[in-house]
Amino acid sequence: LFLFSFVMKLIGGYSYLNGAFLLLIFVEAAFNQPYRFFLKRVNINRFQYYQMTTDIIAISWIVYYLGGIEAPVVGLAYYAVILWAGVVSQPRAVFFAVGASSVLYALAVVCGHYGILPRIRYAPYTVSSVQMFSLLLSNVAFMFAFGYFSARSSVVIKDLERKRQQEALKFNHKLIATGYILGDMTHDIINHLASIKAYAQILLVKLKGGGPVSDSVFSPSEALKSIEELESENIKLLTTLSRFAQKRKEKHELCDINQIIDDVILLVSPVARKSNIKVTAELTPELPKIIVDKSQIQEALVILALGAIESIPYTGTVAIRTALSVDKEFIEVTIVDSGVQRQDYLTKITEPFFTADRQGHGLTVGHTIVEELVARHNGILEFKSLDSGSLTLVKFPAI
Repeated sequence: LFLFSFVMKLIGGYSYLNGAFLLLIFVEAAFNQPYRFFLKRVNINRFQYYQMTTDIIAISWIVYYLGGIEAPVVGLAYYAVILWAGVVSQPRAVFFAVGASSVLYALAVVCGHYGILPRIRYAPYTVSSVQMFSLLLSNVAFMFAFGYFSARSSVVIKDLERKRQQEALKFNHKLIATGYILGDMTHDIINHLASIKAYAQILLVKLKGGGPVSDSVFSPSEALKSIEELESENIKLLTTLSRFAQKRKEKHELCDINQIIDDVILLVSPVARKSNIKVTAELTPELPKIIVDKSQIQEALVILALGAIESIPYTGTVAIRTALSVDKEFIEVTIVDSGVQRQDYLTKITEPFFTADRQGHGLTVGHTIVEELVARHNGILEFKSLDSGSLTLVKFPAI
């Protein structure tokens, strides 16, 4: 705006432009910047109010300079500030912008109209005091109406943005868990591939008619069977991990909790083996089905299982059990670990990014995501401290 006005003044346009007007725009533009030395002394929230205040003062001066109420188009600049306050800040900032705009706009119009300030007019018409007050009140009323709209829109936009960020955060948690699992799963896959290579080399030697190994000790059929089993194990590991890592559209369907637990154990077993921890399953057969999003429940149980593994200092066990509740209304999943837990751990476990931080290798997943996923499926999540560890209980409504 300053450069445009400056050029127009140089070529003789806009005769009402003078040095004071150009200086005001330049000063407002120069001082309304987030300079580092300024932000070191003022937090970003206060800086937003500072920006709005300088904008509103500059706009009010321009409104007065161009004729007050007789230059109605200039007043639209107030709405830009009010809308900007709603987009980047909180509703209180919107009503600050509305209040400051209304007061300074009214002062500029009234003082200019009654000659309290030197009267400047570039519009070819004048208005009476009655018309002035009528237009002034209607403009102020519209500012408040627009401010309400901006504040409500701000709440809706921020709520949608918060939900989008939460969804992104949940997927980031899943990626963290996937990377954590993959690091230890790779060790198992490499061992399987090494075994497959050894079997293939033995078969190659036998096919060439040499080698010290006789059929009575190691037959080609046994080698091929071992290769097939290892290959199937690798495919199963990678397929399960791939399904876990994918971001799928939410889909609720009838699921068998025991099948979900089987996949969970397959995913966390490499981590447990590397940590010298034994994971066991005690699954009650023929349980009623549950209506859930399979991928979300699998994610929640994987995070809980990894958290249980993380809580064990050196070596121990993690037991995963399923059962039907006494009242037969819920399917219960119980995860019991032998980690040494304290009551403060249970109070902090649902805090974002909390980790047991076993041996300095904490999985910064936390259990807030689990809490939300379980609640989304009308489930119940409970943590209990035991003498020799902790117990996590997850309940889902049975069908």
